[in-house]
Amino acid sequence: ANPENFEKDRFDGMACLMAIQNIENIEALFKNAAIGLKPQCHLVFVMTHPCFRIPRQTHWGWDEEKKMEYRRIDHYRTKTNVPILTPPFANKDSFTLTYHRPLESYFAALSSAGFAVDGLEEWISNKKSEPGKRAKAENRSRKEIPLFLAVRAKLIG
Repeated sequence: ANPENFEKDRFDGMACLMAIQNIENIEALFKNAAIGLKPQCHLVFVMTHPCFRIPRQTHWGWDEEKKMEYRRIDHYRTKTNVPILTPPFANKDSFTLTYHRPLESYFAALSSAGFAVDGLEEWISNKKSEPGKRAKAENRSRKEIPLFLAVRAKLIG
């Protein structure tokens, strides 16, 4: 967004739903949000959880001995971008870049733009497994490992 397009102190709130991972420059996003928001108002964003849902770097696994499903994380701290084919236009020339960043990147960029996080929720999947020998373990894992993150930040600066 271009800051010249926003009137200063115009909005009572802003939301970014399931898009922040597709924005390369979150610092500019948060700074522009700070321009458009009224003082003491909120920015809310929802995203796939950056700790547990990293494209091509996190996977569900099965421990046969413990009869337990687990979430394997191969990579977390390093910032990366991953091309994701997005239906209905899925072909090798049409993709969306997904940017992975560790949590501290979001908090630092928010703080730098004058925001303080005053709310955070980790959301689990409401999916239920089909009946079978792994269903109980799969459902338990989904209740324990959040796949989405919601953040509320207040403009204080």
